[in-house]
Formats: sequence, C-alpha cells, structure tokens
Amino acid sequence: MKTLLFFVKNLYLERNFFLCAGALCVFGFVAFFFEEFLNPLILLTIIFIPLSLVEIVHTAIISGRFSARRIMSTKLSNGEFNPVTIEIRSDHSRKTDIDCIDEAPIQLQIRDARFSVKAGPHTLTTITYKVRPVKRGLYTFGSVYLFIRSPLGFASFRREFEAGRSVPVYPSIMALKEYDFYASSHNLRDPGLKQVRRSAVAHEFDALRNYRYGDEFRAINWKATARKSHLIVNNYMEDRSQPIYSVLDTGRSMEMPFNGMSLIDYAVNSALILSNVALKRHDKAGIITFNADGCNTLKADNHSSQLSKILNQLYNCINDHREVSYEKLFITVNRQLHHRSLLLIYTNFETVYSMHRALPLLRLLSRKHLLVVITFRNTEMEKCILEPADSVEKIYRSAIASEFTRNKELIHKEFIKNGIHSIVTSYNKLTVQLINKYLELKAGGLL
Repeated sequence: MKTLLFFVKNLYLERNFFLCAGALCVFGFVAFFFEEFLNPLILLTIIFIPLSLVEIVHTAIISGRFSARRIMSTKLSNGEFNPVTIEIRSDHSRKTDIDCIDEAPIQLQIRDARFSVKAGPHTLTTITYKVRPVKRGLYTFGSVYLFIRSPLGFASFRREFEAGRSVPVYPSIMALKEYDFYASSHNLRDPGLKQVRRSAVAHEFDALRNYRYGDEFRAINWKATARKSHLIVNNYMEDRSQPIYSVLDTGRSMEMPFNGMSLIDYAVNSALILSNVALKRHDKAGIITFNADGCNTLKADNHSSQLSKILNQLYNCINDHREVSYEKLFITVNRQLHHRSLLLIYTNFETVYSMHRALPLLRLLSRKHLLVVITFRNTEMEKCILEPADSVEKIYRSAIASEFTRNKELIHKEFIKNGIHSIVTSYNKLTVQLINKYLELKAGGLL
C-alpha cells in the first residue's frame, strides 16, 4: 500500500500525454459521424494505452538511478551573491531529460529556481545559481526535487533529495575576505582606499635605516650616524594595541532600506570589515550596540578569537523600532571604557533637531575619546533632485529632497564645528570611506 501511495504521489503526467489523449478524443468525435475512422481509432487507442503504461513504469524504475545534492557554504554572506551548486549524478545508460527544482528559503522570495538539463549516461551534471540574502538570520532550504522524464515525454517521476537544510546568514564574510587580503598585503589603493603619509610623531620606534631624500631631519639618529659615518634615521611604525570600537545605532533611524538592505545591515558589514582591518594592524577591536533599552558591549581585544566573537555579536544584532537612548550610551562608555578609544558611531540623523538632541552627549564623549560620527546620504532623495522638474509635483519633490540634502550638510558642519569627526556617505561607499578615515587618524597620531 505504501509503495502504491509513493508511486501515485510522485507520478506526473506531462504535456505530451495530454496532447495524445486529446487527439484521440477529437478522433473519436470524428469517428462518431464517420464510421470509417472507427477502426483506426481503436487501433490507436490499443497502442496508446499500453505505451503510456510502459512509459510510466519504465520512468518509475529508472528514477532510482539518479541522485542530487546541494553544495553551498555553511555560512552565507549578507548582501552578497552567494553561489549555490546542485550536482545531479546519473547512473543510467542513456541521455535523460530532467527538471530540477530547488526549494529556496522563504526570505529570498525566489520563485523561478527551476532548471532543465539533459543528463548524459553515467555523468555528473552541475547547476549553479546565486542567491542574495538581505537580512541576517537563519535561512532554511527545502528539498531538491528531480523530475525524471520518460523518453516520449508522456510522464515524469519525482525524486526528493536534501530534505531541509538550515544555513545562517552572517555579515558579509565574502567582503571580509576581500579586504582581509588588502589589509594584510598593505595594497590599499586597488579598492579605492588611499595611502596616507605617516607622521613620525607619537609613533612607536621600529628600526634604524639609511637616510633617504625627503625624510624629516628630526628623525635623524645622530649617535648611529657618528658610528656609521653616514646619515641614519629612526624608522617609526604606527602605535599599536589601541582600542577601536564600532558603535551601532540599532534604532528605527537605521531601518531605512537601500537596494533591498537596511542601513543597519550595511553598518554591520562595514563594522566587521573595519574590525578585521584594525586587528590586522594590531589594534584592539570591539563592538557596542545601543538602543532604547541600553547597550550591549564586546570589549576591545586583539586575541586570535576576537574576530569570531565580533562576527557572532554582529550576527545577533537585532534592530529596534524605537528611538535610541544616547544617555545610556554615554553612561555605558563612561563606566566600561577606561582608556582613550576611537569610537566609530554608525547612526542616521535626518533633521538638525534630532542631531541637536544628541550633540551635548556626543560632545561630552569627545572630551575623553576620539569620535567619528557616520551618517548616511539619502541617495533616493538625491535622484529626485536630478530629475527634470516638468510638473508641479516634481517641483515640490525636488524642493523637499533639496531640503533633506541640505540638512545632511548642516549636520556634518555642526559636528566639525564642535570638534567631532564626521563622515557623510552613501551606503555603497561606506566601507571604503570609513577605512580611509581610520588610516588617516592612525597616520596623524590623533588617537
């Protein structure tokens, strides 16, 4: 009984079967009026029914000679195109038409993951497609279904593989690896990052070297020069083991979506990459997330396991739908951060009024720590400004967009005026501009 239910459940009659059956019905209708067509109708029916049964039974038998598996990373990267590969193995001796359906997670809203392939005899066929998740969390893939078609296309038989697989979507690990290469190789110009000339002031001594044209005279080591009879200078390296904190606003102002992802997800990806660059440069990296209820802090450190801790902390970062409390951020920083640190605050002020509410507390923090406030440009508003205003509605939209853009500039200038470093950037240039700022501050010895 179970075998019969399995057979009926997985059997699908295809288009060719219904076309032939329909043609027989039309032929029977004609034979009703013309008796000379009756005998050919009976002959065709006698051929069609056994042939269909043979096709169905044959397809059900050979379907067991095919298998499939899904190959993908154990962790997906948020905001990136992650490859998913399906391998179809054929142990059949003939070419076979196969339809493959992969049940993608509901969060991806993929409704066309259906692929048609022709599997050769005793071969391995691969299908590759890409998925782009836009939210962190656990994504559950369903089954991989193979529909093995009969030789004449009368029927197909379904086989199910890889039933139910959950994969976590972490902050962008793919981008992390890319910038990890640039950080370790010190080749920071390729992705748009700029080299900053380093100052020797307040930097740690590294080694002695021969004088080169352009070196500062105050870096000359006169004792070593007297021993070697030619100019020797002190070579300095950047100060190390400095605490770098990425401070993430997880309130409603960071829920604004761009290109399918919210600002908080862009900030999370950028914080992970910057933390990795800081660790590669021997600084201590930490994370602070704050909302209306309080703060969650991962203390800055440079141990080998720190990046993994940061990755898990950012993965579990949940966006709140309320206004954040800068008062609680100020209290947490004062209680837990006892050394001067670089605080990179990811937030989004849309109005000058909202900025003025947080400014007094940010000024107090800037007395003890080095603050960089990162706010986001509204690229959709800027597009409205560039559109031709050929109607009254578009004129109003352009005026409102101009006002929002002007507010961003005023907010930026107000931070600079109060001695707070500020970055106003678009979501797609966030990481590059932030790393440039980090390198600039390190090179200037401001921390």
